[in-house]
Amino acid sequence: MTKKGIPVVMQFNSLLNDYRGDDKGFIVKNGKDRQAHPKFRDLDSDSLTGHEFLSDRIYYCNCRKSGNLNKITTIECREDYIQLFMGLKGSLRISDGRGAFLDILPNTVQLVKYACGQIQLTALSEDAIEAFIINIHNSAISPEKAYFENILSFAHHSPSATIKSFNNSSFPIDYRMRQIVEELAYKKYTGCFLEHYIEIKVMELLLLYSSEWNNFTALSVPENQTEDKRIAKQMAQAKKLLLANLSETPSLKELATAVGTNEYHLKVHFKAHFGNSVMAYLREYKMEKAKNLLKESDRKITDIAESLGYKYATHFSAAFKKHHGKLPTDYR
Repeated sequence: MTKKGIPVVMQFNSLLNDYRGDDKGFIVKNGKDRQAHPKFRDLDSDSLTGHEFLSDRIYYCNCRKSGNLNKITTIECREDYIQLFMGLKGSLRISDGRGAFLDILPNTVQLVKYACGQIQLTALSEDAIEAFIINIHNSAISPEKAYFENILSFAHHSPSATIKSFNNSSFPIDYRMRQIVEELAYKKYTGCFLEHYIEIKVMELLLLYSSEWNNFTALSVPENQTEDKRIAKQMAQAKKLLLANLSETPSLKELATAVGTNEYHLKVHFKAHFGNSVMAYLREYKMEKAKNLLKESDRKITDIAESLGYKYATHFSAAFKKHHGKLPTDYR
């Protein structure tokens, strides 16, 4: 057993590292290994479950782990790949082990590139962690693909930092991204066209991310404009992230980090812009959402409570009565 407080470091050897491929990301198929391409591997251990997929120029891993704050998972990383890191459940931290880090909130996505050889993944809460991590070889991002023009330089140049994110702010995973991830996670398609299908879906995910970035930058505040407009943009992004996944609420620290500010400024400016504190705004939004769900659907009260982040239906009922003056059963 390890001493309390001393983290347990576990090495994860991915398919991407077992089959490194050539300088274009194409796997060299030799001998008896020729028939095992593309490659799947199920993950089933005490620390990690899920599955991996590897083909030419694309690798992904759908992984789940317990939110053990005392375990660090180390993974080798490659400079010739960019990574679409999608946090599905729980909050986690990507770090280089030397001080640089990037926090991933639940239901958010970041485009990342590494120059540190190895990264460490650490849970930031005791909740279960699930992530969908896609590595795309630089050669797949070519100049003739005009729709990837905005990320071309990011893909083909060495990052200036050990962990470099394409954008300082995280983006919520919208329903279109979530649908693609679920299709890939459950491997609905098999057969000879599977590899091509997955490549198309991965590129679609990257295109959706690129489109989100275009929408974000279209609303960006030029440097010569006022500080007030910059803060307004931060608060709008904070509200968007806060409401992106009502079943998992980010902490104030996580939310502040995601929009490039600190907890104090987040509290002050959020209330100034929206008339309520972060948590009071979220609570009011949830209660109005609950009222509409009760009125317009036949969903069970326990299901509604769970979808709004309440572990126990009794806690949801108490909050609903405090806000609306009656129990959910009486309202319906």
